[in-house]
Amino acid sequence: MIDTERLHLRRLDERDAPALAEAANDYEIAKWLTRLPHPYSVVDALEFIPRAHDLTFAVFMGDRMIGMLGMDSARELGYWFVQDVWGQGVATEAGLGYLRHYFERHDETLISGYILGNHRSERVLTKLGFEKTNLVTEPALLRKEVRIQKMVLGKERWNMLKKAA
Repeated sequence: MIDTERLHLRRLDERDAPALAEAANDYEIAKWLTRLPHPYSVVDALEFIPRAHDLTFAVFMGDRMIGMLGMDSARELGYWFVQDVWGQGVATEAGLGYLRHYFERHDETLISGYILGNHRSERVLTKLGFEKTNLVTEPALLRKEVRIQKMVLGKERWNMLKKAA
């Protein structure tokens, strides 16, 4: 579990399926992700939960699930948040808590990225310290394919940024 000033991040369990389905069932979220189906149902949530990487967390504000943040099987960092918290610094706050947790336990460089045009995600990853690497084209469920700006953050850079803060 990870706690920040306003947020609580924890692993999912099957009891979270209805809340996950409710939060994730938004086209405006799914269009910026490559693998989130839309519509998103409780069945989708129940299929996802046992497959979620152990470094994947549901993000709660109070008792309400407001998003997800974590790794996929390829160890790439991804995240999404419900629309009504966009622009409130929630993604950055959750990301900083997650990165602190991750780099206290792991040395491996993190990979992430954003679909071109997703300026909010670009700003979040930049604030977290990620640096741009290369552009790739990947398949996406809601669009045939998307261009993704890949980014990386290593432990050495994370430690340097932490000291400067």
